[in-house]
Amino acid sequence: MIWYLENYLRSRQEREALEALLTSVDWLAPIGWRIDSSLRLIWDADIWTPGGIFQISLRYPNHFPHSPPLVLPRNDNERWSSHQYGSGGELCLEYGPDNWHPDVTGANMITSAHRLLESEGTGSNERGVVASRHKTTLGQELRGTLGRFLVTRTLSEFAASLPETVLLPAIMVMLFRKETYTHVLASVDTSEGTKWTDAMIPEVLLFEGYERPAALIKWPEDTPTPSTQSLASFKQDIASVGLEMLDIKKLVLVKGFSFKAYSLWDDDTVTELSVIPAEPSADRLDEGHSALRDRKVSIIGCGSLGSKIAVLMARSGVAKFLVVDDDLLLPDNFVRHDLDWRDAGTHKADSVARRIQLVNPAATCVSLAHDMSG
Repeated sequence: MIWYLENYLRSRQEREALEALLTSVDWLAPIGWRIDSSLRLIWDADIWTPGGIFQISLRYPNHFPHSPPLVLPRNDNERWSSHQYGSGGELCLEYGPDNWHPDVTGANMITSAHRLLESEGTGSNERGVVASRHKTTLGQELRGTLGRFLVTRTLSEFAASLPETVLLPAIMVMLFRKETYTHVLASVDTSEGTKWTDAMIPEVLLFEGYERPAALIKWPEDTPTPSTQSLASFKQDIASVGLEMLDIKKLVLVKGFSFKAYSLWDDDTVTELSVIPAEPSADRLDEGHSALRDRKVSIIGCGSLGSKIAVLMARSGVAKFLVVDDDLLLPDNFVRHDLDWRDAGTHKADSVARRIQLVNPAATCVSLAHDMSG
């Protein structure tokens, strides 16, 4: 079906709507109509915003008006917006397949594209935030992000107690994986001369992660956050509120109840990390499990059965352990054991104790490399 041939009235309506838009706004300049190799009708135009000129194409699908037209760059390599399906892809606008209605016109799509490009301020140093029409999960939003900063509930509570315009030395721990690297703030030197440590982060994690010098800043709520255009401008904005920058590579900024995190590079650049907000407090275990916190459990033998029992009990709330095994973890054990290659060559008792604390940071665990039958 070629809609503009079979539905002449709708074709005329589309043209009239675009002509009416042209006469009512000063930010749209027409280029003209054309038909591509797939017989799709396309209207080319330029959208003017304070951030620049955007050369767009309004492309109608052949089964229009039963599905929406697309607004996309005429240049296949251009990426304009965070609400865009890749370089050269269409803009994700207020109307799409999930909320489309045949009464919506191509002129409405052009107007929506202008609102998006103007609101984001694409091309300027400070890009505005435009809400998505989609309800997305945190996992969807962070797909494709490499650097992430995880906010714990304990860090959120600690930061809330700090006065504004304070900069404190801190230690950041980076946890590397193939797909991403996650940052956690392990400790902060307070202005009273004490050290705050995050109780939610197990101590054994500090030996596995990569420590970096960092700082925690409580930023004034009435002041824009520092510019990330360059490291020099970033430091200048921090100095403008009376704070002296430290020799650090990572920085966490708290403004009100919001967190931002940055990596500071030697090539005068600053990159912003994706922030994973603190989880709301929720009881995952019933009241009956609370009694297990005061019980001490001994696991004799940390093999395929003992390792699983130990970790399962740690997940159930047990917080006091004695684990005993003189054996080493070897590759053939992986078939049935709870541990894996990351612990190859270690004493099973030591690595099971470490696994327990990674599951439950509050647990205390004594490990003995003994042969109880020897």
